[in-house]
Amino acid sequence: MTTVFYFFTDSLSLLLANRLLNGIGMGVASTATGTMVAQVIPSEKRGEGIGYFSMSTVLATAIGPFLGIFLSQHTSFSFIFGFCLALGLFSLVVGLMVKSEPVLEQQQKLCQKIK
Repeated sequence: MTTVFYFFTDSLSLLLANRLLNGIGMGVASTATGTMVAQVIPSEKRGEGIGYFSMSTVLATAIGPFLGIFLSQHTSFSFIFGFCLALGLFSLVVGLMVKSEPVLEQQQKLCQKIK
């Protein structure tokens, strides 16, 4: 949602406030995502799954700044904000299509296996 606010930012104070909200949201989302990934991956594949998740995080921190610098040199900021908004919406749609059983059911099945 904070990406949409970039289109309406017309002062430095609004930009800083938006960046603060964006940073808080990213911090919460990245922490929650790591926890969800660890819960959703089956226990027999946990090492492999967390490895892939970690690799995707490292690739994002390598590719993201490169892409940002490239786009800032070759396009406008409006395009960059629109591109980020489109990627965010695409990610939301893909995330809503992912099917997994609730964590509580997974934990109950695991407890039954242990007994």
